[in-house]
Amino acid sequence: MRTLVAGIGSANGTDRLGWSVVDALKQQHALTHGLTSSVQFIAFDKPIEMAGHLAHKNCLLLFDAAQSKLSAPLYQCLSYPSDFSIDRSKHPNLSNHGLSLIAVLDLLNQLQQLPPSVTVFALNANAACSTLTQAICADSAYTQWLAEPDSTLCN
Repeated sequence: MRTLVAGIGSANGTDRLGWSVVDALKQQHALTHGLTSSVQFIAFDKPIEMAGHLAHKNCLLLFDAAQSKLSAPLYQCLSYPSDFSIDRSKHPNLSNHGLSLIAVLDLLNQLQQLPPSVTVFALNANAACSTLTQAICADSAYTQWLAEPDSTLCN
């Protein structure tokens, strides 16, 4: 399996959104590609848990709920590290998942354990799972990737 599609979350309220979207995407992918695929779908409580699942992957897609006071956009598609050029000293390394997603990505990058292509879907916590899933599945980049899972979505 060359691609890891991971939901980050917990069983608490909107933080379950990452899990729910990945589960819906897994079902959609199974309908179009069956069970034999180069894609692995998995849910994690903490971002650091993905460290043991990245060997031999060429693409990592992460789905995580993000707090927003707005109803739009439904999600933001961010490439790591280019879209994460923030001052790390002003952002805590801890989140409700323990070590923050950015801190884990930075650590795995330092250890050279990240796949060449990493995309984070920051999901609007105010959006319904079905609405998010429909929007992501209609996204031209995602549908192209769905048709050719070994192609690169994360640009």
